[in-house]
Amino acid sequence: MKHRLLLSLFTFSLLAASSLSCTSSHATEGGRCTGKKYCTACKNCRYCKHCAKGGGSCGICTLSRR
Repeated sequence: MKHRLLLSLFTFSLLAASSLSCTSSHATEGGRCTGKKYCTACKNCRYCKHCAKGGGSCGICTLSRR
């Protein structure tokens, strides 16, 4: 029972995260918007068109690789 509850919570949090829209000033991790204005590393800026080195601010974020 506890496992099922955890699974449903996890699914809900995934859905909530994917519904966030990305803005140009927000970092993305794996295509999801983190809500943070800065990247911790460039690898967290996977779908950003620009990412400053050393955890700088991200450029334009998109939900796809285009």
